[in-house]
Amino acid sequence: MNIEGVLFVLWLNRGFPQEPKYKVSCGDLRRGQGTMKMRFFAGESSLREFLVGLECLSSERIDAALQSLRQEGSDEIRSVLSDNRLRELGLL
Repeated sequence: MNIEGVLFVLWLNRGFPQEPKYKVSCGDLRRGQGTMKMRFFAGESSLREFLVGLECLSSERIDAALQSLRQEGSDEIRSVLSDNRLRELGLL
Protein backbone atom coordinates (compact mmCIF):
# COMPACT_ATOMS: atom_id res chain seq x y z
CA MET A 1 0.00 0.00 0.00
CA ASN A 2 1.34 3.43 -0.94
CA ILE A 3 1.50 6.13 1.67
CA GLU A 4 1.29 9.78 0.70
CA GLY A 5 3.22 11.75 3.21
CA VAL A 6 5.68 14.44 4.05
CA LEU A 7 9.29 13.88 5.00
CA PHE A 8 10.24 16.40 7.66
CA VAL A 9 13.96 17.13 7.59
CA LEU A 10 15.51 19.15 10.41
CA TRP A 11 19.10 20.31 10.91
CA LEU A 12 19.51 19.57 14.61
CA ASN A 13 22.76 21.37 15.40
CA ARG A 14 22.45 24.33 13.03
CA GLY A 15 24.62 27.25 14.06
CA PHE A 16 27.21 25.11 15.83
CA PRO A 17 30.70 24.63 14.37
CA GLN A 18 30.51 20.86 14.03
CA GLU A 19 29.44 18.26 11.50
CA PRO A 20 25.76 18.79 10.66
CA LYS A 21 23.31 16.35 12.24
CA TYR A 22 19.90 15.85 10.66
CA LYS A 23 16.63 14.22 11.67
CA VAL A 24 14.19 12.80 9.11
CA SER A 25 10.66 11.77 10.03
CA CYS A 26 7.63 10.97 7.90
CA GLY A 27 4.08 12.17 8.42
CA ASP A 28 1.27 10.10 6.89
CA LEU A 29 -1.17 12.47 5.15
CA ARG A 30 -3.69 9.85 4.09
CA ARG A 31 -4.29 8.33 7.50
CA GLY A 32 -4.13 11.62 9.31
CA GLN A 33 -1.60 10.19 11.73
CA GLY A 34 1.25 12.10 13.27
CA THR A 35 4.87 11.49 12.51
CA MET A 36 6.21 7.97 12.38
CA LYS A 37 9.69 6.79 13.35
CA MET A 38 12.71 9.03 12.94
CA ARG A 39 16.10 8.53 11.33
CA PHE A 40 19.23 10.49 12.16
CA PHE A 41 22.12 11.35 9.85
CA ALA A 42 25.58 12.83 10.42
CA GLY A 43 26.81 14.99 7.57
CA GLU A 44 25.16 16.28 4.43
CA SER A 45 26.56 13.46 2.30
CA SER A 46 24.83 10.76 4.38
CA LEU A 47 21.55 12.68 4.23
CA ARG A 48 21.90 13.11 0.45
CA GLU A 49 22.60 9.37 0.10
CA PHE A 50 19.43 8.58 2.05
CA LEU A 51 17.31 10.97 -0.05
CA VAL A 52 18.71 9.55 -3.31
CA GLY A 53 17.94 6.04 -2.00
CA LEU A 54 14.27 6.92 -1.65
CA GLU A 55 14.10 6.63 -5.44
CA CYS A 56 11.09 8.94 -5.62
CA LEU A 57 12.83 12.34 -5.59
CA SER A 58 14.49 14.10 -8.50
CA SER A 59 18.05 15.32 -8.09
CA GLU A 60 16.68 18.87 -8.37
CA ARG A 61 14.29 18.28 -5.46
CA ILE A 62 17.10 16.83 -3.35
CA ASP A 63 19.32 19.83 -4.13
CA ALA A 64 16.44 22.18 -3.24
CA ALA A 65 15.91 20.37 0.08
CA LEU A 66 19.60 20.66 0.98
CA GLN A 67 19.59 24.34 0.01
CA SER A 68 16.53 24.92 2.21
CA LEU A 69 18.30 23.19 5.09
CA ARG A 70 21.32 25.50 4.68
CA GLN A 71 19.11 28.60 4.57
CA GLU A 72 16.21 27.76 6.87
CA GLY A 73 17.35 24.75 8.90
CA SER A 74 14.41 22.57 7.79
CA ASP A 75 12.46 21.33 4.81
CA GLU A 76 9.28 19.40 4.09
CA ILE A 77 9.32 17.00 1.16
CA ARG A 78 6.06 15.53 -0.17
CA SER A 79 6.49 11.90 -1.15
CA VAL A 80 4.60 8.74 -1.99
CA LEU A 81 6.26 5.56 -0.74
CA SER A 82 4.97 2.07 -0.11
CA ASP A 83 4.58 1.00 3.49
CA ASN A 84 7.10 -1.79 2.76
CA ARG A 85 9.64 0.77 1.53
CA LEU A 86 9.05 2.95 4.60
CA ARG A 87 9.73 -0.10 6.80
CA GLU A 88 12.93 -0.82 4.87
CA LEU A 89 14.01 2.77 5.42
CA GLY A 90 13.24 2.60 9.13
CA LEU A 91 10.46 5.20 8.98
CA LEU A 92 7.46 2.96 9.72
